[in-house]
Amino acid sequence: NVEAPQDPGKEDGWVEVNAKGEQLEMVLEIKSTKNDQFGEDGFKQLLEWRSRGATLRDKEYKGVFIGSSCVNKTPQERPFAFSDSAMKMAKLHGLAAIKTEDLYVVHILNKAGRIDTEAFWHSLFHTDGVFDINAIVEQADSRQD
Repeated sequence: NVEAPQDPGKEDGWVEVNAKGEQLEMVLEIKSTKNDQFGEDGFKQLLEWRSRGATLRDKEYKGVFIGSSCVNKTPQERPFAFSDSAMKMAKLHGLAAIKTEDLYVVHILNKAGRIDTEAFWHSLFHTDGVFDINAIVEQADSRQD
């Protein structure tokens, strides 16, 4: 279930997923930049959105940052999307970060019926720091056989 934000200029959405018997509730911050990497700013916003969720909805939400950096280059030409300080902040505050190109891979694999979407959501939700797409791709490769 995806809910659009009620206040423009605030969080980019609220997501609820039941995965592996667990109700996962997330708030999103979606950003793109021409810069090589994301710094801490978007993650600071995400902490604010998470706080808004607690205040307005009486719930604790997992903050999920979805980002596309260096958008003037192809995904293959882009450097790693997150600065050291952004990764440290995400890990210390229990935020998950995922690159848009990795989310696109998940989408394509899902359309092909090659991933367990509950496993993806569960893994993303329980990531503190940058999400590692490799386990999802390996799972998809094993399902192809």
